[in-house]
Amino acid sequence: MGIIQHLPDLPGKIFNSDQVNSSDQAYKFGVPDGTFVIVSLAVTVVLAAFGGIDRAEVQPWIPLIFTAKDDN
Repeated sequence: MGIIQHLPDLPGKIFNSDQVNSSDQAYKFGVPDGTFVIVSLAVTVVLAAFGGIDRAEVQPWIPLIFTAKDDN
C-alpha cells in the first residue's frame, strides 16, 4: 500500500525487512499479503462469534467451516 516506506530491522545481518516486504511472494496477488491477513482475521472473528454455546449440535456447519478455514 506504500504507507510505510521502511521498517526497522532487528540487530544482526540476517534481518532485511525491505527485502521481505517488497518480495514477489508478498505481492503474489497484486496487493500486499497483509491485506489478506486482515480479511482472514475478520472472517475468523465472525465465525468464532457466530452461533450460541451449543452451535455444534444446533448448527454443525459452523464448526466445520471454522475448521476448514483454519490458517495453520
